[in-house]
Amino acid sequence: MHFIEYYTDKRGRQPVVEWQNRLDIRNDHIIDNKIKKLMENGLKVLDTNMFDVIQGDDSDFYELKGGLNKQCRIAIYHDKRRNTFILLHGWLKKKGRDEQNIEQARTILHRYLSTQGE
Repeated sequence: MHFIEYYTDKRGRQPVVEWQNRLDIRNDHIIDNKIKKLMENGLKVLDTNMFDVIQGDDSDFYELKGGLNKQCRIAIYHDKRRNTFILLHGWLKKKGRDEQNIEQARTILHRYLSTQGE
């Protein structure tokens, strides 16, 4: 079993929780099921079409795909030391905006890492 944690900023906000709360019920249900699969199977889901590495200089940085037409995305960091997946940022895939959302997720990742002493 792997642990799931929602990134929480200094003000107590959780970007993925807030994003999920705005999703329609069908997408929210699908995303919840994908998160449960990640918790049960860990990085074995890399062999599926629901989880990909986000390219770049950051290691252990992934993208969970789900929802209707796989339009929902969540950027995730795998904290190996804690055997925990940190859910950083969620968005709906839209042409021309993915890179902007990935950069936003990368910023959140660096904030998280700075609080962990890495």
